[in-house]
Amino acid sequence: MNFEFSDEQRQLHDVVERYLGEQYGFDRYRSIKDSASGWDPAVWRGLAELGVPAITVPAAQGGLGFGPLETLAMMGDCGAICCSNRF
Repeated sequence: MNFEFSDEQRQLHDVVERYLGEQYGFDRYRSIKDSASGWDPAVWRGLAELGVPAITVPAAQGGLGFGPLETLAMMGDCGAICCSNRF
């Protein structure tokens, strides 16, 4: 069984990792965390522009049409960035 990500899956990983690394660094994380709302619409807007919320929505319905492996790749990036920002 092949457990390697495909080129498309690696591209998704790279794009999300780069975006979060650039837009959600430690100082930004602390600022957002300490804000009254606890979240930043700009960060979510950027994720939406990348299509992250539509990752598992079928392409025929305007989504990316990805499955669990792509979700795993993207969630791994979110977890890695968020965890590294907390310590």
